[in-house]
Amino acid sequence: MVNKIQAQNLLWVDIKRPKKADIEFLEKKYRFHPVDLADSLSKIQLPKLSFSEDYLFIILQIPIFNKRTKTILSAKIDIFVNDDFLVTIHREKIAGLEEIFQKCVSSKKARENHMESASGLLYDILLKILNYYRMLNHTRKKIDKIEKKIFKSQDPKIVEDISLVRREVTDLVKIIIPQKTVLRKLVSKNNGYIAPQFRKHFQDLLDNSQKISETLENQKDIIESLQDTSESLASYRLNHIIKILTIFSIILGSLNFILQLYFISPGARKPENIFGLSIIMISAACLGIAMFLKKKWL
Repeated sequence: MVNKIQAQNLLWVDIKRPKKADIEFLEKKYRFHPVDLADSLSKIQLPKLSFSEDYLFIILQIPIFNKRTKTILSAKIDIFVNDDFLVTIHREKIAGLEEIFQKCVSSKKARENHMESASGLLYDILLKILNYYRMLNHTRKKIDKIEKKIFKSQDPKIVEDISLVRREVTDLVKIIIPQKTVLRKLVSKNNGYIAPQFRKHFQDLLDNSQKISETLENQKDIIESLQDTSESLASYRLNHIIKILTIFSIILGSLNFILQLYFISPGARKPENIFGLSIIMISAACLGIAMFLKKKWL
């Protein structure tokens, strides 16, 4: 589906779920390089930035949360830009991008604010779609919740919770970290497609990306440490249970030994001896428990 917005001297073309006909339209209208157009049709591509004589071509991967599967997926967006036009191509719904586009469609003031220049529009789009703090806060809350549960309860779901959060953080790292290379190239002095007055803005995007990357690495280290802690606590609890079972098996074994002596001793199985046998067995059990308590095994 091809949608267009014309504002002043800038045309914004947004293509959602591109088909072969849409790519042929771009090739005929803007003479984009066939390799770049092939990359646009490809569902999976690493982040990329390339310069040509007539335009700048950017590929980015954007993390989106799938509510049905409760997983983080990667949504690809391709951007072609020069002084006269900006073309965005994407298959999935990218909320920040669609928000700006709809504002520009419905409001002349929004068009004036966002589409004053191609550099300005590109910056506004990247600022919106590369803002991951909501996702980071979400994973941080999950990590804090897990941290409290580890020491306060023996919830069997804790291992599953840690695994799910670790997968989320790992997926975010795989998607977000490679974007820094694209942003570095974008702010380089050799990039003639970014207006000088916007270079500082794009540098801020790079700095922000670095902060997000550091936060992600920190969260990754924390969840890995929590997993190690959870495994250590589970091992400790298992050993403690085994130790208690072993102690009771020793006590019961001792009582069984006394019973065996009672039954094999001639003349011992008399009714009047039952009370004495009970006293001996209770005393043996208490002695065993007292000994284990003294050694702090219980």
